[in-house]
Amino acid sequence: MRLRTLFCNIGKIQIVLFFSIQVCAQTNMEKHSSRLESVEMANQNSEGKINAIMTVLRNAMLLVRDNAPLNLESSDFGSIQSVEKSPFSEFGSAYTFRNKLTPESDIKIITMDDPLNYSDDRSRVAIVPSSFELNFYVVVRDITPSMLKEQLDLADYWIDADGEIHNYNDMGPGISPMPKLHLYLYRANMRTTSQFPVDVELSYGDGTSEESSGTKPSLWTVNIRRAYPYLTPAMRKQKREEAAARANAAYGKSKGGEQ
Repeated sequence: MRLRTLFCNIGKIQIVLFFSIQVCAQTNMEKHSSRLESVEMANQNSEGKINAIMTVLRNAMLLVRDNAPLNLESSDFGSIQSVEKSPFSEFGSAYTFRNKLTPESDIKIITMDDPLNYSDDRSRVAIVPSSFELNFYVVVRDITPSMLKEQLDLADYWIDADGEIHNYNDMGPGISPMPKLHLYLYRANMRTTSQFPVDVELSYGDGTSEESSGTKPSLWTVNIRRAYPYLTPAMRKQKREEAAARANAAYGKSKGGEQ
């Protein structure tokens, strides 16, 4: 009787263990499948976010470099959240956009009176786009400088305010009070569709000391701006006088040729 009871109990234990192993294995498989689905969804979300950001930046290059019209009613940059006075001009504006495809960022487009128009009455000068800014409020680690360089067709050099060419882009890590700030400067390559020279500045965060050495830097800001010449009212006056002198000289030559 004892042996029969013992074998019976052992059989019950074996049956319980058998089903416990099956349930455990199924649970582990479900967890593993759930992890794979989460990773796949995260990758899809990351890829979707990257594509959305690249689309916005390509539209910005069309606006700033190729002189595509600025349509404030279009969804190219999102919906307007605020309009402020331009920091660069008495007559321009600074538009802040929110884009539902890049919700954790601000997009800003700044306009100003056309610097290439030398008129003294600036109120009559056309308002043109001057710069585009994209600022992130979350960590964006999947967009590298090399990716942006390729996507936006940027050159291997940058040009300073004096017109000097510097044959590198990486400005190195920052200094106090922002030692983690890492800047990259570029001049955009000229295309057949280009209307203006354009400078591009990328700001990255190199990460904190607590993060591993293999952690990718995080993209903070992208600044795309037309490389307009700096002109004071006196310099614009000189430009007008030079243009008038050239016109008078050309008129004098044409009159002389008719005699």
